[in-house]
Amino acid sequence: MNKKQIKIIGINPSSRYLGLSFFQGNDLRDWRIKCFSEKMCKKKLDRIMYSISDFIKKYNPDTIALKKLHSSKSSKKLDHLVNQIKEFAGKNNINVYEYSIKEMENYFSPDQRISKNKMGEIVVSKYPELFYELKKENYNFNAYYIRMFEAVALASICLKQLDNH
Repeated sequence: MNKKQIKIIGINPSSRYLGLSFFQGNDLRDWRIKCFSEKMCKKKLDRIMYSISDFIKKYNPDTIALKKLHSSKSSKKLDHLVNQIKEFAGKNNINVYEYSIKEMENYFSPDQRISKNKMGEIVVSKYPELFYELKKENYNFNAYYIRMFEAVALASICLKQLDNH
């Protein structure tokens, strides 16, 4: 009997650029960035959460791979957003796994420290369909695109861990 293909959404939450990715089994099916430029307020948080819940409803995942926020680079409102994501997942019976940037770096380069740009290049080498996104940036990563590459990396790590269990 065939094992059910797992569906994973990678989420890199941010108050400005939201990175999202979707895997069905080993196949990267969707990746995107949502931009929220207005000042941080309840309305903006609601818009971000709506985008996330809409993406989740579209793909009906089993699992969410979520970037663990660094305490020095977070805020109460961003922490609240992460809690909303977890609550939404819980209400919809979706497992949530969190990974820090350090865990992502260690996964993609266990022997040496790497920059976010290098990690992005490694992600593109694993998922060549992302090459166009990299090319658009003329091989220069910025905060906008790195969010999406990290969302793909998060889901990739989670997929690998779940495959090994």
